[in-house]
Amino acid sequence: MKKISKEANKKKYTVKGFAFIGRTFDEYKQMFELSATDLQSNSFLDCPGGSCSFTAEATKQNIEATALDIEYGKSPDIFKTICENETKKIKIGFSDAKSLFRWDYYKNLDNLISIRETAARLFLNDYVDNPTNYNQCTLPSIPLNDDSFDIVLSGHFLFLYADRLPFEFHLKTIEELLRVCKKEIRIYPLIGLDGKRYPELDALLEILKTKGFSPSIKKIDFEFLKGSNHLLIIKKH
Repeated sequence: MKKISKEANKKKYTVKGFAFIGRTFDEYKQMFELSATDLQSNSFLDCPGGSCSFTAEATKQNIEATALDIEYGKSPDIFKTICENETKKIKIGFSDAKSLFRWDYYKNLDNLISIRETAARLFLNDYVDNPTNYNQCTLPSIPLNDDSFDIVLSGHFLFLYADRLPFEFHLKTIEELLRVCKKEIRIYPLIGLDGKRYPELDALLEILKTKGFSPSIKKIDFEFLKGSNHLLIIKKH
């Protein structure tokens, strides 16, 4: 009998619970296809923000940005430990799953880890220096007024964790994200950790259309987890 390799058996990048890892401003530009005009003329909400440095880097460029996450409110020392542990998990998680990813942007695992560490460091520094930029939030409820920000960015949460987040949670969270934005929300990626498209995406989009929103799926150049080269944009009006 032919021996099946360990890598061939690997069907998804395994994450226990929900990851709290950092992505940089440049990664956000790629994932959410943010143009210079987008960045210069809009305010942004990052939800959930995790240890991403988008808010930290954006505000240093005089771009209005705020992040929400269920984990915010903890001490910087606790976050430092969390980020260090997440880096260790990345090394373990990719040990058998490298073939599930495209490495055009990150080049190799060492560079990926370096980028994650950079994002976490920038986040931690800003979390200490500008704590009002980071507010605790337990989705699907968002403690903000209607139309608080122009654009809401939501990355690597909805759809990605479809195996543990039910359809109703997805719908209520998206409706809340739409409530607190003026223009649109952008969600990335549209696939789960198994690399498959969110199975109830079409049904969800139909419901949003009946509520008067305008969703569209756009193919983008950025792709890390194979199949993650599409962005969902939902316009409010």
